[in-house]
Amino acid sequence: MPLTVKQKTSVVALWYETKSYVDTRRRFCREYDVRTRDGPTNCAIQRIVKHFEHKGTVHNQSEGNSGRPASVTRSQANIDAMRDSAVGSPKKSHRRRSQELGIKPTSVWRILIKELKLFPYIISIRHKLSQDDMRRRLDMCNWLSDRMELYPNWINLIWFSNEANFHLNGAISNHNNIFWGAEPPGEITERYLKGPKVTCLCAFNTRWGMLGPYWFENDNSRTVTINGEGYRAVLQKFYHDLAQKVTQNQLGMTWFMQDDAPPHTAGDTITFLRQLFRNRLVALGTTHDWAPHSPDLNPLDYWFWGAAKGSVYANCPATLDDLKQEVSNYLQAVPHETYRKVGQNFGVRINACLNRGGAHIENVTYKDFTFVGDWT
Repeated sequence: MPLTVKQKTSVVALWYETKSYVDTRRRFCREYDVRTRDGPTNCAIQRIVKHFEHKGTVHNQSEGNSGRPASVTRSQANIDAMRDSAVGSPKKSHRRRSQELGIKPTSVWRILIKELKLFPYIISIRHKLSQDDMRRRLDMCNWLSDRMELYPNWINLIWFSNEANFHLNGAISNHNNIFWGAEPPGEITERYLKGPKVTCLCAFNTRWGMLGPYWFENDNSRTVTINGEGYRAVLQKFYHDLAQKVTQNQLGMTWFMQDDAPPHTAGDTITFLRQLFRNRLVALGTTHDWAPHSPDLNPLDYWFWGAAKGSVYANCPATLDDLKQEVSNYLQAVPHETYRKVGQNFGVRINACLNRGGAHIENVTYKDFTFVGDWT
């Protein structure tokens, strides 16, 4: 709920007194007679306190009278100024343009889109594909397409797997990587995110849903780097859970997919996987290779990790244990209907990759399999 200046002042005072998000929210709700779920979130408390420490006030600048007066019209002069700004600095946010040009943010947005026909493209983070990469992606997609056409229910037999890091200080936000233009910029960007983290493996199946998370950690519950031995230990846990979930007959028809990370393609790992799944593998170094550099075709990469991080970080976990719990909570909250729709989208992506000659997929919508929760 939006907070008044008085309520924000109370948040700051309670935070300095308790140094606890939970106690601050509990005492705030008691003081203002509101339900706990309607009180300030961890992120809101953190934002208010940081603003106070930085500005010395809980007032937002927009609440006062400071700042350059803004124009409210889409005059030709404003349109010309906006065009020069977009051409000269295509990566600048519309709010920064508003501050520099003295035009309301809403007017900036309308001018950029309605008058100049420009669009905000989020710059993708991806591996540049070579001709050999695209050929291998084509080979894989042709095999997958033929397989799904011959056996329409085969998609229900395969378990997709992958690992991800969850950093305590939050995820990379691609909303900071904006390029305003009439067409996509074809640009990539790289960033390094450091700090305390947890690492887990999850596996996804369109019929059975998710298994995991399986944490990569030592006996002291400290996160460790993934190596072949640690990866095989986690796979053993996954296989044990899988055997408990499906019948013996279903287990004998189950396929397993993994990407080309070094711990996955180690000789001992491939041998171990063949003992579990025989030739029912889609993995580099097996009869059916998973093409390198293909996160846009793995449901865990193009759907689950992004959705999970959007939910996990919204709750501002304060410790690594909190972070792990948020990941587990999200995994359990995904409705079963979502899994079916993700499976349908997988087939769409395979066809899109074929149509693009093996190149990365652009503009494949996810909106049909998002769900009401903590992310949008």
